Amino acid sequence: MNFSTILKGAAVAASFALVVSEASAQLPVRTRTLQLLGSTSGALTQQAAATTTPYSVTWPSAAHTDGTNAYLSSAAAGGNSTLSWVEINGSLVDGTGAAGQVAYFTDGNTLASSPDFAFAGSTVTIGSGTNTGVLTLNDVGGGNTVSINPGSQTGNVTATLDAPAGAGPHSVTIPVSTNAAGAGTTSYIATSNGDGTFTWVANPTSGMQRGTVNGNVGAFTTTITVTGTPDLTNDVIIVSTSNSAGTGNILQVTAVAANAITVSSTAPFDANDRISWVWIAIP
Repeated sequence: MNFSTILKGAAVAASFALVVSEASAQLPVRTRTLQLLGSTSGALTQQAAATTTPYSVTWPSAAHTDGTNAYLSSAAAGGNSTLSWVEINGSLVDGTGAAGQVAYFTDGNTLASSPDFAFAGSTVTIGSGTNTGVLTLNDVGGGNTVSINPGSQTGNVTATLDAPAGAGPHSVTIPVSTNAAGAGTTSYIATSNGDGTFTWVANPTSGMQRGTVNGNVGAFTTTITVTGTPDLTNDVIIVSTSNSAGTGNILQVTAVAANAITVSSTAPFDANDRISWVWIAIP
């Protein structure tokens, strides 16, 4: 064995020892825990290949509470990011919606929306072209429920509440009807029941007619033309007269017929006298 052979053997042995040492040094690193140490928490400096300014990401100084769920939230300041744990109760909120629709929960953490509940600027819309919008107000203390339901309408119905004048806030009370006049019913009026509610009743003056008859209408009797047929038993007919001479004439309704009321006087009328009359047809 010559000296060169010995040197070659030594070189091979040295190379083998170096490889073993390298492998021995790298193996434990792959199984150890990476720790980022700082005064309050670990900071990791990041720098992408295309940038020249590095930034740091600071991790939370402590873990979140045992048994809770959390996610990492980042707060940026001066180009750097500080992470913190945000604990949540259960799962994060999920779900989908549509633009212009108001979101509501379908379970503990799922949001949804509907075209029947929409918001546009300052207008809230309940209902759609296929569903009637109903607003229900529950009074827990009084145990009452009030529903605002437009019912069957042939067109749009707009209700406008005018705020009272002067500095507010103001309280506006909307009374509740105990009945419905019925779709298309006219000549009904609301009467108070004394308990905050009201009832729709037929307007007793809906069939009222009135007018005057000028003087010189005849010696004792005149006929007043009306629309319809008065009913002496149930209707209210009022006639009065003014007399220029200062002597009152006694007037009375002596007959009624279709489209006519006959009024008689105890004395003739002159050209300055006038008869005023009112006929209220009681429904």
